[in-house]
Amino acid sequence: MKLPEDLFELTKEQEELSLSIYGKTIKCLVAPYHSYGQLEKALPYSPTTFLFPERDIDHQRERGFINLIASKDDKKEYRIVTTSMSIIGDMIDGCVRVLTERDEIVDCPIKTFAANIHSIQRHLLENGDFAKTKKGMDNASYRFTDKLLKEILAAQTTGATDAEKKDFTNRASMVGEEVIGRKLKSMVDELPELKKVTSQ
Repeated sequence: MKLPEDLFELTKEQEELSLSIYGKTIKCLVAPYHSYGQLEKALPYSPTTFLFPERDIDHQRERGFINLIASKDDKKEYRIVTTSMSIIGDMIDGCVRVLTERDEIVDCPIKTFAANIHSIQRHLLENGDFAKTKKGMDNASYRFTDKLLKEILAAQTTGATDAEKKDFTNRASMVGEEVIGRKLKSMVDELPELKKVTSQ
């Protein structure tokens, strides 16, 4: 595998949008299937190219990394290869591409700017469409949340007992992403009561 020095081309509109938001062109390549060692050999060195910058900086600087680049007093093009959700969440999706496990560079499938970290995790970092195989792609937190969501959706038809509702609410409280946790809880609140079957 050999990556081009400019990583990928932007359309005129994407470049203009990058200039209007960051004051310069910043490109972000999300690379969840490759190691630093693999990409170090595949990517030509450049002083304005950052390969997994999250490896070398603390969490606070990682969160402000795009602002740091945008504040530089130059008009150079900057390129970032990363898997950092903080960095990805500061990038407009038109300037983001994904390096698949098959070494193809493809368009970003979601809006990344200020995106929910759960969306970045699922649609970019763990997207089975980008992998050679989907085996083992789901992490424990996703499986937990997905299972709970399916149970709540099933109960919308059948109804739920007070004990089931309490169980759903308790499990929803374990979800760290507040927006998702609140949504699951509101779905539980709206569940109909389980109809009791009485014998005649």
